[in-house]
Amino acid sequence: MGITPLYQPTDKPMPVILFMSGSGTTGEKILEHQERLRQEDGVPAYRVVAIFSDSPQSNACRIGSQWNLPVIMRDIDSYHRHLGVQKTIKTEEGRIARREFDLETLAALKPYEASV
Repeated sequence: MGITPLYQPTDKPMPVILFMSGSGTTGEKILEHQERLRQEDGVPAYRVVAIFSDSPQSNACRIGSQWNLPVIMRDIDSYHRHLGVQKTIKTEEGRIARREFDLETLAALKPYEASV
């Protein structure tokens, strides 16, 4: 079985959405690397177009502000509380709630035209 590329390179960088729920250290490294590539090569292989977080305690808003990126925040804990469903995939209702959360998240990310 061969490897299927995630992205067919073109003259435009691959649009990427950072997913984060904590400090954002990895996301910052990805953004810093993108900037290094831009400075060295002119056009990086990828371009972060937005940040998504499912935790309001994350540093997504701070990092988005620093890098002038839109931030999509969907609090997964509040989502489950609102539904009155325990946040777990061990139960059928928990799996259904998570699937719905994920589908709504995909819809919220669609305008950024990144493959998710």
